[in-house]
Amino acid sequence: MAILAEHGRDGRFSPANNWSAELEDQFDKTIMRPLLRGLHKEGITFRGLLYPGLMISADGARVLEFNCRLRRSGDASDFAANEIQSAAAPGGDD
Repeated sequence: MAILAEHGRDGRFSPANNWSAELEDQFDKTIMRPLLRGLHKEGITFRGLLYPGLMISADGARVLEFNCRLRRSGDASDFAANEIQSAAAPGGDD
């Protein structure tokens, strides 16, 4: 598991060891699909990596913030996102 503390303010980890099929379904239906519908409705085309910072509780996933990243070599705040991208790529880690 990769752990990243950013400037002493917050901590991030990837991959999440508490992620489940139920959370994946909730994330898809109540977070990402509404976001994508809203972007489409507003005529917004986004190119880049857009990902939410989530808090996972007994009630499910809650969005704390949305982050967007453009590729910047060596940017420490992109570490967790890069790990996710690498694992999701064909031939990436399982």
